[in-house]
Amino acid sequence: MEAYVTDLSTIKAKRVMSVEVMYRKILLVYVDGEVYAIEDRCPHLGVSLENGYLDNKVIKCKDHGLAISLETGKVIREQQADYFRLSKNDRTIQTYQVLIKSGKVHILME
Repeated sequence: MEAYVTDLSTIKAKRVMSVEVMYRKILLVYVDGEVYAIEDRCPHLGVSLENGYLDNKVIKCKDHGLAISLETGKVIREQQADYFRLSKNDRTIQTYQVLIKSGKVHILME
């Protein structure tokens, strides 16, 4: 299913914003001319990533600095994941394909 989430101009201006689609919180991030969509949940304690620190194509949780790739949804540093005792299944969060159509941002939901 394809879902409209925002206008491209809005995410360009905000750079980071959380939206809800089909009862799922999704984080939209605009970096280097691209829009990324990932699950808006840190795998460590489940806090929102919306107020995290953006570093190129990596978002870092505001609470403990857990670094997550916007491209893959994977925790960047295995040592961090080990330190937070994340299981192998909890080292990746959901990513979503983004489509831009006529200045509108859509994501594909599975």
